[in-house]
Amino acid sequence: EQVAALRALLSAAEEHLTTLQFDHSALRSNLTAASANEDALSAANKALLGDVAAGEVQLSALRDRLTASLSAAEANGDALAAANKALAADVAAGAERLTTLQFD
Repeated sequence: EQVAALRALLSAAEEHLTTLQFDHSALRSNLTAASANEDALSAANKALLGDVAAGEVQLSALRDRLTASLSAAEANGDALAAANKALAADVAAGAERLTTLQFD
């Protein structure tokens, strides 16, 4: 009886050992996959940082172009205002001449 009990215990221990070996193998696979995921995530983060840096450069260039365009628009506005004043003066002078010619 004791031999049969020991054999049953040994058989159970062997089954448990086999299960532990499978669990160990699965854990190793999971660890390998996790390491690969970490590497992929690190590469993606590096790429993202590069994209952010490039975006900042583009944003800075856009800001510079917008500032230049705004300055040009302000200068054009000033020139247009001066031209309008000159035109108004010409119209006033023309009206005055017309009035003078009518009375002559």
